Amino acid sequence: MRYYYTTKRRTVKKTFNQLKQRYQDANGKVTSAQLIVHKVESEYETVQAQIIAITEELRKSINKLNELALKPTSLSTSDYLDILIESEKTSAEPGWQDRVQHLTKVKERVDCPFMVSEQVANFPQRG
Repeated sequence: MRYYYTTKRRTVKKTFNQLKQRYQDANGKVTSAQLIVHKVESEYETVQAQIIAITEELRKSINKLNELALKPTSLSTSDYLDILIESEKTSAEPGWQDRVQHLTKVKERVDCPFMVSEQVANFPQRG
Protein backbone atom coordinates (compact mmCIF):
# COMPACT_ATOMS: atom_id res chain seq x y z
CA MET A 1 0.00 0.00 0.00
CA ARG A 2 1.52 3.30 -1.06
CA TYR A 3 0.66 6.77 0.07
CA TYR A 4 1.06 9.89 -1.97
CA TYR A 5 1.49 13.34 -0.58
CA THR A 6 0.54 16.20 -2.83
CA THR A 7 0.67 19.86 -2.08
CA LYS A 8 -1.84 22.34 -3.34
CA ARG A 9 -1.55 26.05 -3.26
CA ARG A 10 -4.57 28.20 -2.60
CA THR A 11 -5.09 31.87 -1.92
CA VAL A 12 -7.00 32.87 1.21
CA LYS A 13 -8.28 36.33 1.89
CA LYS A 14 -8.84 37.45 5.46
CA THR A 15 -10.51 40.56 6.64
CA PHE A 16 -9.35 42.90 9.35
CA ASN A 17 -12.15 41.68 11.62
CA GLN A 18 -10.99 38.09 11.32
CA LEU A 19 -7.42 39.02 12.23
CA LYS A 20 -8.67 41.18 15.08
CA GLN A 21 -10.76 38.29 16.42
CA ARG A 22 -7.75 35.93 16.32
CA TYR A 23 -5.69 38.49 18.25
CA GLN A 24 -8.40 38.90 20.88
CA ASP A 25 -8.74 35.13 21.25
CA ALA A 26 -4.98 34.76 21.74
CA ASN A 27 -4.96 37.63 24.23
CA GLY A 28 -7.73 35.91 26.22
CA LYS A 29 -5.64 32.73 26.36
CA VAL A 30 -2.75 34.66 27.89
CA THR A 31 -5.08 35.91 30.61
CA SER A 32 -6.30 32.37 31.27
CA ALA A 33 -2.68 31.19 31.45
CA GLN A 34 -2.03 33.79 34.14
CA LEU A 35 -5.06 32.51 36.03
CA ILE A 36 -3.70 28.97 35.80
CA VAL A 37 -0.33 30.10 37.18
CA HIS A 38 -2.07 31.88 40.06
CA LYS A 39 -4.17 28.78 40.77
CA VAL A 40 -1.09 26.53 40.79
CA GLU A 41 0.67 28.91 43.19
CA SER A 42 -2.28 28.84 45.58
CA GLU A 43 -2.40 25.03 45.38
CA TYR A 44 1.32 24.97 46.18
CA GLU A 45 0.72 27.05 49.32
CA THR A 46 -2.10 24.70 50.32
CA VAL A 47 0.12 21.66 49.85
CA GLN A 48 2.86 23.25 51.96
CA ALA A 49 0.35 23.87 54.76
CA GLN A 50 -0.77 20.24 54.50
CA ILE A 51 2.85 19.06 54.68
CA ILE A 52 3.34 21.05 57.88
CA ALA A 53 0.15 19.59 59.39
CA ILE A 54 1.04 16.02 58.41
CA THR A 55 4.61 16.41 59.67
CA GLU A 56 3.31 17.74 62.99
CA GLU A 57 0.87 14.85 63.29
CA LEU A 58 3.62 12.38 62.43
CA ARG A 59 5.93 13.91 65.03
CA LYS A 60 3.22 13.67 67.69
CA SER A 61 2.58 10.04 66.78
CA ILE A 62 6.28 9.18 66.98
CA ASN A 63 6.55 10.95 70.34
CA LYS A 64 3.50 9.05 71.62
CA LEU A 65 5.00 5.75 70.46
CA ASN A 66 8.31 6.64 72.12
CA GLU A 67 6.45 7.54 75.30
CA LEU A 68 4.64 4.20 75.26
CA ALA A 69 7.93 2.43 74.64
CA LEU A 70 9.45 4.40 77.53
CA LYS A 71 12.03 6.06 75.34
CA PRO A 72 13.03 9.49 76.60
CA THR A 73 13.80 11.03 73.19
CA SER A 74 11.23 13.26 71.59
CA LEU A 75 11.74 15.28 68.44
CA SER A 76 10.31 18.64 67.55
CA THR A 77 8.84 19.17 64.10
CA SER A 78 11.94 21.13 63.15
CA ASP A 79 14.22 18.27 64.29
CA TYR A 80 12.13 15.75 62.39
CA LEU A 81 12.35 17.89 59.23
CA ASP A 82 16.14 18.03 59.70
CA ILE A 83 16.19 14.23 59.76
CA LEU A 84 14.05 14.08 56.60
CA ILE A 85 16.38 16.55 54.85
CA GLU A 86 19.46 14.56 55.81
CA SER A 87 17.88 11.28 54.69
CA GLU A 88 17.01 12.84 51.32
CA LYS A 89 20.61 14.04 50.95
CA THR A 90 22.08 10.64 51.78
CA SER A 91 19.69 8.66 49.56
CA ALA A 92 20.27 11.05 46.61
CA GLU A 93 17.42 9.59 44.56
CA PRO A 94 16.34 11.46 41.41
CA GLY A 95 14.78 14.80 42.34
CA TRP A 96 16.29 14.85 45.83
CA GLN A 97 17.52 18.43 45.51
CA ASP A 98 14.00 19.70 44.82
CA ARG A 99 12.64 17.73 47.79
CA VAL A 100 15.39 19.10 50.05
CA GLN A 101 14.62 22.64 48.86
CA HIS A 102 10.89 22.20 49.58
CA LEU A 103 11.54 20.59 52.97
CA THR A 104 13.86 23.48 53.85
CA LYS A 105 11.12 25.99 52.98
CA VAL A 106 8.65 24.04 55.13
CA LYS A 107 11.17 24.00 57.98
CA GLU A 108 11.56 27.79 57.73
CA ARG A 109 7.78 28.18 57.96
CA VAL A 110 7.66 25.87 60.98
CA ASP A 111 10.54 27.64 62.75
CA CYS A 112 9.14 31.15 62.22
CA PRO A 113 6.65 31.14 65.16
CA PHE A 114 9.32 29.77 67.51
CA MET A 115 11.79 32.50 66.54
CA VAL A 116 9.16 35.14 67.25
CA SER A 117 8.27 33.61 70.63
CA GLU A 118 11.97 33.48 71.59
CA GLN A 119 12.39 37.15 70.66
CA VAL A 120 9.34 38.09 72.72
CA ALA A 121 10.66 36.10 75.69
CA ASN A 122 14.02 37.89 75.47
CA PHE A 123 12.43 41.31 75.10
CA PRO A 124 13.11 43.49 78.18
CA GLN A 125 10.06 44.08 80.29
CA ARG A 126 8.94 47.51 81.46
CA GLY A 127 8.92 48.03 85.03
